[in-house]
Amino acid sequence: GTRLVLAGDTTVTLADTGPAPRVVVERGNLSADVPGDPMTIATAEAAVEAGHAVVAVGRGPHQTEVGVVEGT
Repeated sequence: GTRLVLAGDTTVTLADTGPAPRVVVERGNLSADVPGDPMTIATAEAAVEAGHAVVAVGRGPHQTEVGVVEGT
């Protein structure tokens, strides 16, 4: 299944609404290893749909950084 790794004082909200799970990063850094069906990782500024990939999402005061570590 999907593995989420939260760094330090990261705060997230999990929602299982609709066909794909959704994680909202309120602050901090999250790494998600999503080996199968897509899920949505969102912040106040952006939303990313990740499937068959490892992604990193960082949420600062007024910005979001997204990186694809593995996959497309």
